[in-house]
Amino acid sequence: MSEYGMNCARQNLLEIGAEFCGYRVVRLLGKGAIGEVYLVKQENLDSFFALKVLYPEISATDSETVKRFSREAKIGTRVRHRSLVTVHVCGYDEELRANYMVMDYVPGGSLRVALGSAGRIAVDRAVRIITQLSDALSLLQRYGVVHRDIKPENIILQPDGTVKLVDLGVAKAMKIEDSLVTLSGAAFGTPIYISPEQITDASDVDTRSDIYSLGVVFFEMVTGRCPFIGSNIAQVLQQIMDDEPIPDVRDISPDVPSDVAVLIRRMCIKDRSRRLQNFESVLAELEKLPYDLRGCRSPGVVYNPRSNGGK
Repeated sequence: MSEYGMNCARQNLLEIGAEFCGYRVVRLLGKGAIGEVYLVKQENLDSFFALKVLYPEISATDSETVKRFSREAKIGTRVRHRSLVTVHVCGYDEELRANYMVMDYVPGGSLRVALGSAGRIAVDRAVRIITQLSDALSLLQRYGVVHRDIKPENIILQPDGTVKLVDLGVAKAMKIEDSLVTLSGAAFGTPIYISPEQITDASDVDTRSDIYSLGVVFFEMVTGRCPFIGSNIAQVLQQIMDDEPIPDVRDISPDVPSDVAVLIRRMCIKDRSRRLQNFESVLAELEKLPYDLRGCRSPGVVYNPRSNGGK
């Protein structure tokens, strides 16, 4: 993992320099509402990883968060792609009384930070980012996983140009062969980016919902703003749900090529039966654009249904 919002209101769970499950704690990367993330080093491998630890009280009392945590770990061990974060170890530490996972450490900043700094992303770079993400999401689709929370905060831009999609904690897994739990009755995801069907029934979503959300991110990258803006969340949700299509990106940024504008609109059609239906179709449309996409698709993918991400 890369960035977590800092919350200094409580004492850190782990001390810098301490040993934890075979890893040495290097520094705190961030704190959140449910736990902390540390940079750790595996001395024998001379390699750095990210260690995510739930707060003990969360592990003890919040079963739904623990289920989501377990789901993220299982998906991270079984579906592997250059643009996804791999989980290497997960478990429960008896001394700390907390669930934990060890995953790739991803240097770089989020797309949200990049947008905050630059305002918008050049179209050719945006197309390369969307292609890498679509390639990763196409793999998730093959194994029945819907991310459900695609947003700039969950997209990490690495210094070498590689993009990482993080946070599978609210993902819905439909085909992975074990007891992954899916949740229903709540519109998981960030309201600005969720699809109309996710608002109506979060338990009835599929890959097309991720396509919509990625289209909204694409829209924001090339224009510097989201398609729907309101003074409160209720107004934004109403705009997502009504019959009006998303604005044409060229009304905001006239320099965006028409073929890019059309693709964004096709990804964000509110009626999912008319939207692009899978990420292979999205990738096919991206590859028609006049941009250099060499290196955007990952040649090496490993799926390991028997990995030890948890029972």
